[in-house]
Amino acid sequence: MKKILLSAAFIAVSFTMTAQVGIGTTTVETSAALEIKASDKALLLPRVANTLAITTPVDGMIVYDISTSCVRFYDKGNWSPCLSPAAAGASATIVLAQIGAEGDDPNTVPSIVTIDQLNQLGLNNVVVANEAAYQAYIDANPDMFANPATKAEVQNMVNTVNIAAIVAASNDPADGTPSIADLTAVGVTGMNPANIAQYEVAINNASPAPTTLAELQAIININEDTLAGLIASAEYPVAGLTEAQFTNAGATGLVTANVAAYEAYTAQAEPKPTTLAGLQAIVDEVNTFVSTNAADVVISTTGAIWANKNLGASQVATSSTDAASYGNHYQWGKAQAFTNAYSTANNVAGPVASAAVAGTNFVTNGTAPYDWITPANDFLWNSGTEANPTKTAADPCPTNYRVPTYTELTYEKANLPTANAAGAFASPLKLPVAGARTSSTGALNYVGTYGNYWSSTVSGTTARTLNFNSSTATMTSTNRAYGFSVRCIKE
Repeated sequence: MKKILLSAAFIAVSFTMTAQVGIGTTTVETSAALEIKASDKALLLPRVANTLAITTPVDGMIVYDISTSCVRFYDKGNWSPCLSPAAAGASATIVLAQIGAEGDDPNTVPSIVTIDQLNQLGLNNVVVANEAAYQAYIDANPDMFANPATKAEVQNMVNTVNIAAIVAASNDPADGTPSIADLTAVGVTGMNPANIAQYEVAINNASPAPTTLAELQAIININEDTLAGLIASAEYPVAGLTEAQFTNAGATGLVTANVAAYEAYTAQAEPKPTTLAGLQAIVDEVNTFVSTNAADVVISTTGAIWANKNLGASQVATSSTDAASYGNHYQWGKAQAFTNAYSTANNVAGPVASAAVAGTNFVTNGTAPYDWITPANDFLWNSGTEANPTKTAADPCPTNYRVPTYTELTYEKANLPTANAAGAFASPLKLPVAGARTSSTGALNYVGTYGNYWSSTVSGTTARTLNFNSSTATMTSTNRAYGFSVRCIKE
């Protein structure tokens, strides 16, 4: 009969090869030596007459002591007091009396309250590292406690000390303290770990400094909302976000002249930044690019960063008809410029099979579809999309620049002071009237009267362009064998 009972007992027990035991389960958690699962039963501890019945106790033992009618555990050479609701209440009463006495006469009874004692009160957000600060607060603020103290008074002490410690640790620039864990420990919620530097700077700069959890939480909430709000509000062309808005969002190292570019490139970023680190990366990239290329770039009223002169030009335009600012003429999709800017001696009849065949010659074609290359290739200057353009090997712009899209040129046209050649020159881009070369003969025409600028965007067998003269500025489409100016934009 004994063998039968033992066999039945082992049916409900699962042993694994790693010395794990499961009762009521066949899948023991990997970190457990013993796991018991039950939905309608409890663990019944060993019931001893008293703890003296265990002659050689070791740390970690736990029993139900019949003599005291409570659960007790053995730790550091001693049996614990009763673990019971009544005992806990009694312990809390003792701790509150102790704190009241310490606060009532701190010179005679300096506080020695411990973290363990505070935890017996069922408080929120007790921080181990602040034990000495809690004691100092009790000694320094006797009027804040009754005798005995109340739980509410002690909780207020914990909160006040916690917030003061967070404020004291915060710096600008941020140094990583307090951490997300530190803020979480004192009760702050709704944080993005990637924005910890932003939180630290905001806490440091708050005036007045927060003294309550609610005030600290408000700073976190405002800065989280400020960052998200700024990113959501960024537009291209720019809507006019201010330097103060970027500062409030936590960005640093701001240059006033670059604010429009910060907004434009934040709006165009793919994917959009969701953290302060992401926003700061855009700010830093703009600053580096503009400072490194200070002699060659301009930020337009749209916020885009452009080359400040036409591709191939020797100088920024000093007037709409400044010949030194005209630069080269390019056939759409061809990397090589037509080198003899004011002659037709280097023409070659087209269409040709590749740019390599044409070289720096101007490829003439007076027959539809008036393209210099065959077969036609719509992706010579943009292998991406209109919204997310990708520079190609045939793009004539230098490193870190590309031919602009139709959309980008359209934005610039819409922001001209006046919609004509005078407005094109008066804009930050200072676009001159460099004329064009006709597709059929390569003849140079309209120099000093028309400005014609390629985009990287195609339209059927043509390509999209910006054109202006003394009376108008328009966006249109032109045969690809024409020779037009190129103004490069930052990638």
